[in-house]
Amino acid sequence: MPARILRQSGDVKEVFKRFVEEKKAREHQARERRIDEEFPGFVAAFLKPLAGAAARRRERQNENKGEDGETWASLGLWLLLPRTWILMNDIVIQTGPTEFAQIDHLVLGPGGLFLVETKTWQGALLVKGDDWLRKSGRAWKRVQSPTRQHQRHKDVLLKWLKGKGFPVAEEMVHAVVLIRGASWLKVEDATMPIFEGTFSLAWHIRHSGKRSPGLSQDLALTIAQSLQEAEPFPGQGLPKASRTEG
Repeated sequence: MPARILRQSGDVKEVFKRFVEEKKAREHQARERRIDEEFPGFVAAFLKPLAGAAARRRERQNENKGEDGETWASLGLWLLLPRTWILMNDIVIQTGPTEFAQIDHLVLGPGGLFLVETKTWQGALLVKGDDWLRKSGRAWKRVQSPTRQHQRHKDVLLKWLKGKGFPVAEEMVHAVVLIRGASWLKVEDATMPIFEGTFSLAWHIRHSGKRSPGLSQDLALTIAQSLQEAEPFPGQGLPKASRTEG
């Protein structure tokens, strides 16, 4: 039977959504200030709506690609992992007023707890340590590092687990990156495992119990259920009037 799927509920996702929207609003304001500083008033008034529309279009394109990649990764992990594993998708945890981790996939079971960061990137990719480069034309351009980002996710999750009193040692928690869509990928001295395709990742997870300490079925289920009902950081919840009913 395929892996068991549990879904997160609660207000923490809404709080994170609000945090992201506020961050985007600040970036929008900063972009408009730069335009005002660089161009005359009538030109700036013309450029600001265009720049805002272009930024929103890029955001939607990236979000759509990311969601498609995560959907296929979730389906693959569900089908390729046995019932002894629990799969959770799109998990948000908060350990401070502005300290969040949004984790694409969490897999809990006999080999430990796996955080999976999924990236759908086309073209050629070169990874050296924590530095990621993507080929654009004939040049290599540095891109935001998924491994640095994902290490922070792991740190936040470990902090959350410790705060809840779960007996989970750091060596039981594994951060990995899944790349989908790349035409070429070379990895040198990466700081965490990087997989090209869901099958190889699922194979790694299935056999992880032979390499590292895992979670008992009871502990895996207890952690997953606690993540299901994860709450916002104290004092950061939504006002009652803004909570989603049902």
